[in-house]
Amino acid sequence: MPRRSNRGGSGSGLTPAMIEALKNRGYNQNQIAEMYGISRQRVSQIKHKWANYYKSPRERAKEIFPFDVPRDPFQKSAADKRLRDHAEYALTGGKGMNKEKLQRLRWFYNRLRRENVILVFDPAIPPSREVSTGGYAYVPRTRDDDDYIVRFNEDCDLSEEEKMLWRFPPALPEV
Repeated sequence: MPRRSNRGGSGSGLTPAMIEALKNRGYNQNQIAEMYGISRQRVSQIKHKWANYYKSPRERAKEIFPFDVPRDPFQKSAADKRLRDHAEYALTGGKGMNKEKLQRLRWFYNRLRRENVILVFDPAIPPSREVSTGGYAYVPRTRDDDDYIVRFNEDCDLSEEEKMLWRFPPALPEV
């Protein structure tokens, strides 16, 4: 168990550099919080204390996610996971992503193209055979959808530049 001290003002001794090192070793924020006896939110506060803290591609992807998706049950759906994978891929070109993620992402892009559909989100969408959690649906693509993989709803507050990341990538992931 890590030694606790009052260094860094966190009361736990945990610093942004320590968080980054633990994350590089494969720990997530929940695990780090448990190790240090603090909340996950406190870990987040500590790591963002310094403005130039490095954010992982997954953390940056969360910032540009087009929908405000409640954690349960929607974030457990395959559709939500593929969108998070897409955001990470759009930011990194696949660098650092494992082979399984890239294979599922390739399948996802191929499905959208093959079926000529786009993904929409609304918490009121009921569960279906395609998306057992509900919230998401694959709907026929329209001319207005251009080459986006999602249809933005009225709650989306992304800039036009951020919206560009939600287009089909120029190349499919290499597997």
